[in-house]
Amino acid sequence: MEAPDYSSYIQALDPEIAAKFRSQFGERDTELADMVPLKSPLVVYVESSTLCNLECRFCPQHISPQQMSRQHMAESVFAAMLSGLKSLPAKPKLIRFCGTGESLLNHQFPDFVRQIVDNETAERYELITNGILLGEDRNLPLAELLDRVIVSVNGLNEEHYRDVTLRKVNTDRLLLGLERFRDVTSRKSKIHIKAHNNIVPNVRAFKQFVEIYNGVADELYVENLVNLWPELESDLGQKTGHRFTHGDLNAVKACPQIFKSLQVNSDGSVVPCCIDWQAKNTVGHVCDTSLQDIWLGKELAQLQKRHLSGERFDFSPCKDCTMNEYGETDNLDHKLDVIAASIS
Repeated sequence: MEAPDYSSYIQALDPEIAAKFRSQFGERDTELADMVPLKSPLVVYVESSTLCNLECRFCPQHISPQQMSRQHMAESVFAAMLSGLKSLPAKPKLIRFCGTGESLLNHQFPDFVRQIVDNETAERYELITNGILLGEDRNLPLAELLDRVIVSVNGLNEEHYRDVTLRKVNTDRLLLGLERFRDVTSRKSKIHIKAHNNIVPNVRAFKQFVEIYNGVADELYVENLVNLWPELESDLGQKTGHRFTHGDLNAVKACPQIFKSLQVNSDGSVVPCCIDWQAKNTVGHVCDTSLQDIWLGKELAQLQKRHLSGERFDFSPCKDCTMNEYGETDNLDHKLDVIAASIS
């Protein structure tokens, strides 16, 4: 399937609305290749729950449910993680709350976020959510805490949602919840609403997406839905160019993710990549080892060395991962020897 020319769709919009269209990616002053090795991760992903209220056809929740764990992050695990975040010698640029589940299903999540923000553990804080629970009373304080909330829209109507997520979703109620969150008086969170090209396949659907969500969004985007999860393939995934830039793929030998990020899973295990849904590359556990020691530990260093020596495609899950090609813009390949010499 050929991707629609969204740039032409955007150019046809009112300039004020067109200015809202931007991908999740921010700009960085310095290339990652010139920054590594890092004292601390640039990004820490936090998975507060592996439970979800949807069963999207492109997600492990649907494709391989028997391999999914089912738990919220416990207070003891959170406390250990928070301690680890506070002890990092350099603040991460970003803490992003996401994972294989819906964070807002964990009723402790707003308190977790408040503690992380109050302790000034990072420079920015973001949530990725399906948005269905965002307008509930317990979640409205997040508008004052998070810098950005990224809402993944999986349908323009209830029929769309049932087809993509296998769940009945009241789209009027979803929109009302987003409006409640938008209208929090002291809101600082930017609301980024994104759809994927399966539900916005043409200009008519694009206009409908804008009409529905422009009023509640500070930022809008349509991304390519591609098969990112290692060893899983969905009939919705499309090979239509880069997920965010819609341009050429970012072919790499060594994965940039494992040089800049860590993900703390809901059970406290730590992986260096948010796409490692089976936790095959576990490099530690927050209840046993500090985040800093995990970051500087031999398990992560060994994984990095394998990538630097050209072994990325020799082992799972890395050999089946397309995150770098379809969803990444950093590239370390031109400095692999220099980086290898800097890693003990």
